[in-house]
Amino acid sequence: MPGTTQTFTLDADLGSPVGPPGIPTATQQKYDFVFRLKYDTGQESSEQIRIMGARTEYSALGSYDFDPFNEVLNIKEKSTAFDLEVADPSAPSAASSMTIALDQILSTLSGNKAIRFYVKPPEASVLADWRGVKIRYRKVIPGTDPDFETFTSTNTAISAISGLQLIELEIDFDQKYEFVLTPLYANSGARSDSTESLFGCGLVHRSQTRDDYPATGNWLQSFNFVAMKTDKAIKELDDAFPAPPDPIIKITSWTKNNPTISQGVGQTYYQLTYDHRHLSDFKQLNIYRRYYNPSTSTAGTPPNFPVGGIGAWEKVEATTVNASGTITINLRQPPIYNYNAYYDPDDLISDRLYLGTNLKNAYLKDTDVGYFTTNYDQFLLVVEENTAGEATKGLLLPTITYINFADKIDGLLSYRAQEVELSTYNNFDSRADRNQNQARANMTSGETVYYGRTNWRTSAYAPTGITIV
Repeated sequence: MPGTTQTFTLDADLGSPVGPPGIPTATQQKYDFVFRLKYDTGQESSEQIRIMGARTEYSALGSYDFDPFNEVLNIKEKSTAFDLEVADPSAPSAASSMTIALDQILSTLSGNKAIRFYVKPPEASVLADWRGVKIRYRKVIPGTDPDFETFTSTNTAISAISGLQLIELEIDFDQKYEFVLTPLYANSGARSDSTESLFGCGLVHRSQTRDDYPATGNWLQSFNFVAMKTDKAIKELDDAFPAPPDPIIKITSWTKNNPTISQGVGQTYYQLTYDHRHLSDFKQLNIYRRYYNPSTSTAGTPPNFPVGGIGAWEKVEATTVNASGTITINLRQPPIYNYNAYYDPDDLISDRLYLGTNLKNAYLKDTDVGYFTTNYDQFLLVVEENTAGEATKGLLLPTITYINFADKIDGLLSYRAQEVELSTYNNFDSRADRNQNQARANMTSGETVYYGRTNWRTSAYAPTGITIV
C-alpha cells in the first residue's frame, strides 16, 4: 500500500555459508542489487535503488542477523542509468570455445612406434574446465574414403618444467595421416568437444640418418597445423580423398659407367637410384629399355615398316621396396635390335633376299652386360601399384652420350627426365613387336645371337661385386 513499509523475501541462492572455520574474504559473498517497483500493469518504475558490493556474510562465528545494506551506499537514480547484465543460463560457457596449441611433435626413437604431441594447455580463465584432448585421425590413401579413428586423452597433467602436456598415440611410421585435435571441457558432468580444433597432416619416422628427419627432431613445421572450427575439421576428415594422379617415381641419380675391366676393355652399364616413399601404394618399378636410333635409313614411321634402328622393348621388374631410403639398381644396355631391322611382313620376298627364313630372330646383341657402348640406349620407368596396377604415364630417362675415357657420366647434369604418356610408345603395327605393351621379359644370354654366334657372352668382363640386370 502507498506510504507503508513492505516486506518480501529474496528467494535466491546467495552461495554456501563460509561458516567456521572459514573466514569471509573481501571478494567472497558480495552481490550487487537493483530495486525497481513493478506496477500491476506490468510496467516498471522509471526510478531505481542501486546497491553495490553488499556482503551477505559478516562473521564466521555462529548464527546472526545483520543488515548488509547498512555498510554500503544506496544510490537512487533513473532506471536507465544502470542495468544488470543477466547471463542466459542456456548460453554456452567460455570453456566451450577453449583452444589449445602445439609446441612440438616428436616420434618415439625406440619401443612402440608412436607420435608424441606436446600440447600448450588452454588459457588460465578456462583451465579449470579443461578435461583432456580428443584426437581424430586417419591414414591418407588417395582414391579412398577411410573412416577416422578416435583417441581420447583424459590426462590434463601439465609439466612443471615445460608447461606442456604430452599425448602419445601409436601409429605407422612413414605413413601420412590427417589429425584433428579437439580440447574437451566440463559440461554438466560430461566431457564435451570445444568448438575450436587443430587440423594437420603429415608423417613421422625414427630414422635419424635420413635426409627428411628434422634436425631438431621436431616435426611440427612439416604438419602445418591450422586452427579450425571443430565441425569443419571433422567434415574435412570425413571427405573422400581424391583419386591419385599418375604415380611418378623420383629419380635421384642416373649415370653411365664405363670402367676398364680387363685388357683395356670397357664394360658399360647404367646405374639408377630412385625413391618411391612418396607413393603410398607402391608395388614395383617396371624398367623398359630398348635400342633407339630412328635416324637410320632402314627406319619407317610408325606404324609403317621397316623398323630399322628401333629395337623391341625389354622389361625389367624392380620389386625391391625400401620404406627407409632410396634404391639403386645396375642395368645393362638393351639389345641392339632384338628382331631383324628389315623385317616387313608385307614384303616377304625382300625379307627372303636378306635373311632367308630367319625373319625375326637375327641381330640380337649379347644381353649379359654391354661389351660395346652406344649412344642410343633408351630407358622408360613406369610405376606399378598394388591397387591400380601399372600407370599410364612414365619417366623417359635422358639418353647419355658416351665420352671417351670417362669412367662415369652423369645423365642428369644438363638434362631432366621427361614425363610421357605410354600410349606414345604403342603405335606400331603389332606384327613388328616394337610396342611398349609387347615388351618381352628380361632376356638371358641363352636367348642371344650375335652375327650368327650363339650365346656370345661378355660376362667375364663384369665389374667385381657389381650385380647387373
